[in-house]
Amino acid sequence: MIIDSHIVSSTDYYNEVAPCYNSQQTGSDDIVREQVREIFRSRVPKGDVLDLGGGTGLDLGWLTTGGYHVFFVEPSVNMRSLAMQMQIFREENAPLSFIEENTNVYEWSPDHLPFQEKMDGVLLNFAVLNSIKDPDLFFEKIRTVCKPGCFLIMTVISGRLGIILKRYGTSHFIKHIVKGSFISYTHFNGLIHETFIYSPQRIKKSSGSYFHFLSCAPIPFSGFDLVILSAK
Repeated sequence: MIIDSHIVSSTDYYNEVAPCYNSQQTGSDDIVREQVREIFRSRVPKGDVLDLGGGTGLDLGWLTTGGYHVFFVEPSVNMRSLAMQMQIFREENAPLSFIEENTNVYEWSPDHLPFQEKMDGVLLNFAVLNSIKDPDLFFEKIRTVCKPGCFLIMTVISGRLGIILKRYGTSHFIKHIVKGSFISYTHFNGLIHETFIYSPQRIKKSSGSYFHFLSCAPIPFSGFDLVILSAK
């Protein structure tokens, strides 16, 4: 049977993927999660933290045992529902707020936020930024929920030139040099998800009005880079 594929929003795509998302996790994903945990805890020892695009809640285990008040934002209802069912991974009585309304970051403004607290840390794990079409606007919106000095720690699909050339070929390599970004496509059950690959330079430029760009380093044995920013 031929499936008519079409591009959908990230939210619709992950609503479809949700039932099998956890089963697709690999050993290399565990390595990434472990390294992110250590870096995040070293940079953000306590306070209010935002798990943005938290998926099925696979980071909640270490976040809720880290002494944080965790605000969990996941636009996909199906992914979020799975996260809310994972009570076994949550430390008893650990402060955890599942945000179920106003989850579209693009709609945030100082007068229209999903919570009033300002964050000490923001986690965007496993390519959350790569689902964002307008990173300039995204960083502007995220800054509205951050304290000055808030650390934004994220893993992004590596946009380093050597990796782009090897993985995606010459045409995407050229686009990446010219624009600092290009689009790749992921398919699932007839749905197509746009994945935006950004160079470190593009991330630095897009975030520069609102965040200090502290570092970007490859995570060994994975296709991800770890990027650390701090709010101005």
